[in-house]
Amino acid sequence: ANTKQDDSSLDELYKKYIALNGSGQGEPMVNLFPSYIGSTVSNQGYKTYDDYITKYFETIAPQLGYISFDFYPFKGNAYTGSQLKTAYLSSLDYIARKCKETRDSSSPVEMRTFIQTVGDFTGLRSMTSIGDIRFQIYCSLGFGSREIKYYKYIDEFEADADSDWALLSYKTGEYTWLYDCAKTVNNEVHQLEDVILNFEWEGVMYNNADPMVDNQNFANMLSQSMDHPRIASFTSSEDALMTCMKDGDGNDGFMLINFT
Repeated sequence: ANTKQDDSSLDELYKKYIALNGSGQGEPMVNLFPSYIGSTVSNQGYKTYDDYITKYFETIAPQLGYISFDFYPFKGNAYTGSQLKTAYLSSLDYIARKCKETRDSSSPVEMRTFIQTVGDFTGLRSMTSIGDIRFQIYCSLGFGSREIKYYKYIDEFEADADSDWALLSYKTGEYTWLYDCAKTVNNEVHQLEDVILNFEWEGVMYNNADPMVDNQNFANMLSQSMDHPRIASFTSSEDALMTCMKDGDGNDGFMLINFT
């Protein structure tokens, strides 16, 4: 469901699902709108996107134990060129911090994210290389995402192995070139997952390498680049993120992400 969780509608659906399937038998899928669809959220009765997310954390998240949302960052076309939406990182950071607030509660909430694989009529551009997939996945991991999903994984339209739509054609059964890209990056992450899952997200540092050109994703972050007692300074030749983490024994962990 990607819909309004007003009143007790989703709560009732969740309880019905458990009654029919039993606990531990899969889980219902609830996915929330991205922050850039403000008109859709307001049309459903919420004053702000924060109201929309806060309501979810108050009513549904404690039962599901997760928040899943999408934010498709790549836009543009042959005429305008490729562009990155400037609220991409601030959206990840906002949800990550909401999840962090629940960590010591009786109902902790983990973050789950979607990866863009297609362009569409709204202005999203098609993927051009494995770098598009890798960029999104590592940015998601850099803000503590615990589950990665793809939009789209299966395409219902006509497609062949050269299509740039989704990872798999529903009609032909053929994998697209993006499937191989996603598989490659997935396998990279599997090499790191035991370490990543042993740590909890604490925050991020970010470095705008060129002082003459602002990185608008960094500029739009709601929180300042964090300080860390074990890092005296953070510099880089290109724009970069540094994820700060901590394990159950209090050990620090860091992950450096190229943001170019």
